[in-house]
Amino acid sequence: METSLLVNLVVGIAVALVAATATATILWYPTPSSGGDGLLDAGPPPSPSFPAAANSARSMAGPSEATIEAIQQLQTSVLPGELAGYTGWARPIYTLAPTIRVTNYTWAQNTFTVHLKSTACNPAENQRTKFYARASGPSVLTGRTKTFDGCVHQVAFDFHDPGRFWLEIVLTFSHGLSPEEFPLKGKDDDDYEGYYIPAFPRSIDVAPARLKDLAVDGPSPERQCRISDVQVVDSQKEAGRWVFDNRPSFDTTNVDKTDKKIDLSGYKSARNAAGMIFKYQYMSNCKVPSSPLPTTGPQTHVLFVGDSNFKIQSTYLHDAMESENVVVRHVSNSGGMQARQNIVKKAAVQLSQQAEAAGSTFIIFFNSGLHDIYQLCSSKKAEERASDDFFTSKDDYSCVDHYKAMLQNTVEHFLNLPSKPRVFFQTTTAAFPKWGNYGSVWPADEGQPYTLSPDFIMQINEIAVKFLTRKYPDTVTIVDGFWTSHARPDDRFVDTEIAVDKSFERELVHPGHQVQEAHLELWTTILADVISQQNSDANPN
Repeated sequence: METSLLVNLVVGIAVALVAATATATILWYPTPSSGGDGLLDAGPPPSPSFPAAANSARSMAGPSEATIEAIQQLQTSVLPGELAGYTGWARPIYTLAPTIRVTNYTWAQNTFTVHLKSTACNPAENQRTKFYARASGPSVLTGRTKTFDGCVHQVAFDFHDPGRFWLEIVLTFSHGLSPEEFPLKGKDDDDYEGYYIPAFPRSIDVAPARLKDLAVDGPSPERQCRISDVQVVDSQKEAGRWVFDNRPSFDTTNVDKTDKKIDLSGYKSARNAAGMIFKYQYMSNCKVPSSPLPTTGPQTHVLFVGDSNFKIQSTYLHDAMESENVVVRHVSNSGGMQARQNIVKKAAVQLSQQAEAAGSTFIIFFNSGLHDIYQLCSSKKAEERASDDFFTSKDDYSCVDHYKAMLQNTVEHFLNLPSKPRVFFQTTTAAFPKWGNYGSVWPADEGQPYTLSPDFIMQINEIAVKFLTRKYPDTVTIVDGFWTSHARPDDRFVDTEIAVDKSFERELVHPGHQVQEAHLELWTTILADVISQQNSDANPN
């Protein structure tokens, strides 16, 4: 009798899940155009038929096909609304959110584009409206936005996995500015808004036929990832996406911080995030090398130059390396390139000399973004800049021009080291999302300035990528740190002591464990490729 009750309970929960999923899908599903051009791959699924509660014989026959399908979806996909999302349903009149309308949906192979237009936008004002767009389902990825005349927008999603996806498009800033206009004269940054545009969120089915020309069967066991797979060519395009891996069972009796247990301790440490495990997969579906790397071959010296985010990444790589042939060091540039340039240069010279003496390869991974934005562009640092002779001597000071000058100064120093290091620049991570996980959230009563938002960081990354690609096309390789973290605001660093002190900025600036694991795979991919090239050069036959 107890077994029968348990079976009925499990089936009942699955049936409720089917009903909830179907309701959400029907409510928000995009409607194809009247011409029936098939822009959307499928319409809303029919409402599932459930066994009548009174029909005990039928109820005991087992779960329905709809229930089985729901359980399979639970095991292979993020459900609609399951990842924490933006809650700004109200649309105040001082934002453009209530004026934005969907004008069309289009497909081009595996790219789905939402066409938007603001009915209250003034093209003469050159308004730079900003959005956050994300698709979650069998994988999680962010959308790319293009703006035309300030009033017409296109949000594109590049799908590489078939299935049902939950689409979000959020207005973040009605009137975003260009970094070239900073620092602002006589006014503060605009504050983050964060409202869903009308008709979103909603779901969409991606049919396998849309992906027929893509590799959708997972990583190829025959080909290991190389630098060319992880290299950033277009700062507005993701190198990979977060693929749903599994949903471990919740165990209330085992307090364990590993990835495979979902519990309060693991959630606080950001090791479990929202209770689902994701794996970062590059679009080429190559196979990421396992760590630690082989212990044979020439020695390799690795220097991480960056802020606290980079220190975390260097720690992950150091802990993963069991080989004494890989030496990992970190030097901080927290405070910005200008404040730390002498310290960074000294550390680079020292490790370069060690590498040269050992006859080893020298690799430099560096980033500079968050602290430079804060020091050079933010209105919060206006008083400090006013007291600095360097800034006060330039009436036409531009934080972007200064940022590019410091980038050039840093890269030139690295490239002129006698050991001739391989130089890699990682784009700045998507810090300060509006929310994180386990209480990490920007306070509702404190405005989030534009310069402390992922939107501004995205623009700074675009400037850095274009500058370095044009200036050093053959000597500086650019890899991603932004898009990897931008799709996962739910996976954030958590420190309970800091949380008590309400230092929310630190929690929202550091990606969590799953993102850091993806960054570790990035660095091991680069090292494995470099070491493979070393071994080939040492043994040409």
